[in-house]
Amino acid sequence: MFTERDPHVELETLAMLYFPESKDITEAFLTQFRNEFQIHVNWVSICKEFTLSDISRQEEAAKEYLAELNAHFPKLVKASRDVDAAASKLLLVIMGVA
Repeated sequence: MFTERDPHVELETLAMLYFPESKDITEAFLTQFRNEFQIHVNWVSICKEFTLSDISRQEEAAKEYLAELNAHFPKLVKASRDVDAAASKLLLVIMGVA
């Protein structure tokens, strides 16, 4: 189906196999990433149903989509920052400086 690598699957594998101490933080990030992806998939699915004469429905759906995306975005940013912080801490431990 897709020929490109999925870095999120690779991140999940790395966390599970090599860095189990970061598993929970990684799973939280991946959950937020998948939630955002689903928001986009839902939007595309809704758009496929519109005809050219559905301008008001399109506008209403766009407002709902953007509201849902805007509500979700801070959660994704927080989860991403948590992963970054955990990776930094883990790197210090691996290097033996912590």
